[in-house]
Parts: sequence; structure tokens; C-alpha cells
Amino acid sequence: MGGAQTRGLLPPQAAPFGLREGMSKSVLDGVAGPLSIQDGTPPTFYAARVPKPHPDLTVYAVVVGDSTGLCQVVGGKLIDSTGVTDIEAHRVFNELKGQLTSKNGKRS
Repeated sequence: MGGAQTRGLLPPQAAPFGLREGMSKSVLDGVAGPLSIQDGTPPTFYAARVPKPHPDLTVYAVVVGDSTGLCQVVGGKLIDSTGVTDIEAHRVFNELKGQLTSKNGKRS
């Protein structure tokens, strides 16, 4: 599981939402499942839960390769478009991005 981390892609402590780069689908299914597959390539799954959810996010998706394991985690929030301005959505995005970057390091 640590192969990609030794290449310097993410700091060794990085585990966004409690998920580590390279986790197999079977391990993910145990900690974040059940996973439900979505159409597309690479294979993308919605996670029913994550070990360390962010209080402002409600939806999580993972990209898992057969040989690479977990290679992407995406967290999101369904926003009711009535009453939400672009400025507010942008503010929330920047706030979350700052929190995740300070916790997990900057993407290369």
C-alpha cells in the first residue's frame, strides 16, 4: 500500500477521509462500503461512508484500479440551488480546500 507514497505523491501521513492511497477494492468495501459502482472509466464507486468524514460533506466517491488500488477520493455536498449564491458556493469550496490541504498536504 505504500508504494505510491514512497514516490512522493502524498505525504506519508496523508489519508484523506481516513482512506489511504493504494487500498484494494475489498479493503475499501470493508471500511467505506458497501461501494456502489458508477458507469465510466476508470471504475468509480460511491462510498456509503468513510472512516473520517468531513462534517460539511455528504457524498464520497472513490476511483479504484485493479492493480493500483485507490487512486482518487472525492468528497462533495449536495446543495439546494435555491437560495445558494455562486459566491457562497465558492467560499465553501475554498474553505474546504484550505482545510484539506493543511491536513493532507498539497497535491503535486
